[in-house]
Amino acid sequence: MHTIRIAIGAGLALALSGLSIACCFLFGIHLAPGNEGLIYGALGGVADALKALLPLAIAAGIASGQRGRAAIGAFLFIVFSVYSFASELGLYAMSRDAQASSTSAGKEAYADLKDERARIQDRLKALGQTRPVRTVSAELTGQRQNALWQSSQECHEATVQASRTFCAGVAKLEGELAAAQEAEGLRAKDSELGQKLAGVNLAEALKSADPQSEALARLTGWPAASIKDALAILVALLIELGSGFGLYAATASGSSTAAKQDHPADVPAQDEAPATPQRRVMAACSNRPARVTEAVPAPDTAADPVRAFARAALVTKAGREIPAADLYAAFARWAENGGQEVLSPAGFGRRLTALKFQRIKRGGSIYYAGIDIACGAGRKAVARA
Repeated sequence: MHTIRIAIGAGLALALSGLSIACCFLFGIHLAPGNEGLIYGALGGVADALKALLPLAIAAGIASGQRGRAAIGAFLFIVFSVYSFASELGLYAMSRDAQASSTSAGKEAYADLKDERARIQDRLKALGQTRPVRTVSAELTGQRQNALWQSSQECHEATVQASRTFCAGVAKLEGELAAAQEAEGLRAKDSELGQKLAGVNLAEALKSADPQSEALARLTGWPAASIKDALAILVALLIELGSGFGLYAATASGSSTAAKQDHPADVPAQDEAPATPQRRVMAACSNRPARVTEAVPAPDTAADPVRAFARAALVTKAGREIPAADLYAAFARWAENGGQEVLSPAGFGRRLTALKFQRIKRGGSIYYAGIDIACGAGRKAVARA
């Protein structure tokens, strides 16, 4: 069950890391057009992926005493986290702005339609009731067939009273025709706008540009802009903390406990190995019971001399490192004195790796970190045992 919990936690942490990587990549491609943007996006994504592994590397560096490497890892983690946090804030802001712009554009388009239709209707009211264009046009055509139309040179030379009266009537009809034509065009436009307005989704057109921020602003009394900024920071922190520390937190309990301080409460009484002669010899030269917490529990130590040696002769001690050669020499002498099988150095190393002891390679040599020989005199006492 413990393993399943760690696996689920690690999977969820990796999912958060994937989301953070995607945010950094998407933000990066907006920094520049074309291939340059893709380079920035890939750069941010790779740095963010490395960020998720840095806490594990920092913890390992501290446990093995490599303070310089741990400090470099911490510096890189801070730099990568700041960039990732800024990327998530920027992406959130761009997304919210795009949504607000789209909503505002819809509202403005709907308002423009309503305003234009209102102007048309006001103009139609000003024009009043008009006769149909065809009626006025036919009447005007008839007047132009009158003899006075010809004698007045189409009303350009209305010199007598009869011509002037006739031409005044023609001018009136021409004005009425123009008003009728305008009214007819306005009514067609009004009908078209009415159809457009009827097809508008009012719920979509009239919705708030940022309902979440506006609702919280009403509840808290804070400005909507401040709420929007706070939400952006909250989302960025959620992604950043989950992607930065999620993997470390989910897997920390599953790592070897060889880096912990030895304490009688480290191992329950039922997990202790039987009091074999080898164990009594090793415990006799120490001021405290020799205990070790195994990452792979198994009660049958008789069939596994390395496990029996670990239980009888090793204790956990933070900051301690033992060369692999010295540890194997202690095991060989311990096994010979107790009549146990002496494995080869390679076999001994494989069994220690299977037991999840922390193995470090440095300068061409192998060390095991976080453990010590139980005997108070160290390796020499073990050799005598």
